[in-house]
Amino acid sequence: MYYHLSRYTNIFQRYGRWWLFHSPTGIAAELTEDFVETEAFQKLVSDSVVRESKNSVLKFMIENGILLDEEKFTNEPSLLDKQLQQYINDEKSFELTILPTEKCNFRCAYCYEDFSLGRMSKELIESIKKLITEKASNGKVRRLKISWFGGEPLVAKDIVFEISSHALHESRRNNITFASDITTNGYYLTKDNLDSLLKYQVRGYQITLDGPPVTHNKSRILFNGRGTFERIWENLLLMQQRSDEFSVLLRMNINDLNYEETEAWLPELSQTFLRTDGRFFLHFHPVFDKDLQGKRKDGSSQLSRIQALYKLARTLNLPTDFENQLRPFGSICYAAKRNNLVIRSNGVINKCTVAFGVPENDVGVLTEDGNLELNDHFDLWVRDKLDNDYCRNCTVAYQCGGHASCPLKAITGDETKRYCASVKQTETWVPMLA
Repeated sequence: MYYHLSRYTNIFQRYGRWWLFHSPTGIAAELTEDFVETEAFQKLVSDSVVRESKNSVLKFMIENGILLDEEKFTNEPSLLDKQLQQYINDEKSFELTILPTEKCNFRCAYCYEDFSLGRMSKELIESIKKLITEKASNGKVRRLKISWFGGEPLVAKDIVFEISSHALHESRRNNITFASDITTNGYYLTKDNLDSLLKYQVRGYQITLDGPPVTHNKSRILFNGRGTFERIWENLLLMQQRSDEFSVLLRMNINDLNYEETEAWLPELSQTFLRTDGRFFLHFHPVFDKDLQGKRKDGSSQLSRIQALYKLARTLNLPTDFENQLRPFGSICYAAKRNNLVIRSNGVINKCTVAFGVPENDVGVLTEDGNLELNDHFDLWVRDKLDNDYCRNCTVAYQCGGHASCPLKAITGDETKRYCASVKQTETWVPMLA
């Protein structure tokens, strides 16, 4: 019997060794020299077909869907379609990103927000609570997730606590799963505020540190111009001393101004709790320009710099998050999911938190009685994500889901261009992971 190599598998040579990445399972592995020297491997590389064998590596590949019989190989694209649609249209999950205020105590150098909107009204708060009650009790939703965003959400912490308390109560009353996270600059993440957040099951935190103190304090400053690093680091130390269950994604926005300083700082970070406390992860992100392409001033991509920082962090045994991006559906944007909505502080419904000024991002409003009134723009975000053969047959289709990696680019960009996620470069990422 013959087996076909899954079309969503990449076998490649790098650093004088052979590697494998299987998109549907996220399996990343270095192939052994013994296997590489076999006739079966040569056949696999040259023809993507191999005869059934007692070889243990081939058996593993068959058991995990890396090698497929004729029927399964033929049905691979349709199975991808089915699984992707199930993921992005999941009726059992309902996810809200809520902006309790769009004001902020920071004035970051690269911020795209205009701070024109303030706190939510009491009426809007009640409307959100009605929406949560309806979703939690309708019998369809089994998982409720609330994400907090801003502005700086803790500027309006009373709203965060009030809605969180209600969501937690409704989830328990209806016996559904509840999860919550917050994107915060970390300045107001004091002991008392953290106590309340954890009380309401806010267990995920994204906090930004733009490199060492000197560079951070140039880009992430208070509205009065003062630096913020020391206060944020103090709050992180307080978090680390707790025994509670939570996760912290430490985001570092990388640009021409802080790359070298951040690179030089990582060895120092590796001597802190970040190396040993499994609740903290590093995430490196290029500061985007206006067309969202992450270009440097000279026009080249910043991806190589991001990859270099990840590689250095891994060498220093600092935990990073890029492994999650290589998991099945790991690079799909929240905005691509049908039941994921952003509620701004004025009640307007968006899909994306980085495009508040884009007309297509306004997809509806939340009414006074807690109903969602969605317009035609909503369909742009949830349309077919694999509408071309290039994406459908790509070796990392399960990670990004085609347009699902960034539906905004597909909506506002040039339709003749492809906007591939960074996971496309598996030949760089996999050797760091395997």
